[in-house]
Amino acid sequence: MLRSGSIGKFVGQDALGNKYYEAYEGIASPVQTGRHRWVEYANRHNYNLTSVPPEWHGWLHHITDHCPANHKFLEAPFKIPAEVTKTGTLENYQPKGSWSQGPARRNWKKYTAWTG
Repeated sequence: MLRSGSIGKFVGQDALGNKYYEAYEGIASPVQTGRHRWVEYANRHNYNLTSVPPEWHGWLHHITDHCPANHKFLEAPFKIPAEVTKTGTLENYQPKGSWSQGPARRNWKKYTAWTG
């Protein structure tokens, strides 16, 4: 197993437990050419694109050089905390009348005919 600390500098950790690294100046990443910033996911066996919060995404992709661990970003008043998507799990959104909720929950009419 490759240890990120030996090839890069630990930059910070997000609220989800992901660790972020940056390659030292002049030392290329042995994992991928041109890769200077990377993340080690908290759960290495179950992660997806939403596992990285927006602030860290901007830093990883060189959108900003301000590291979220050292820089306080302005937050929009409507911002909600970032969380991993629940798609594909039992906690995903189930619309009204979904069969996964069970046939007993389908006690409503799909439509009502207009009269008059």
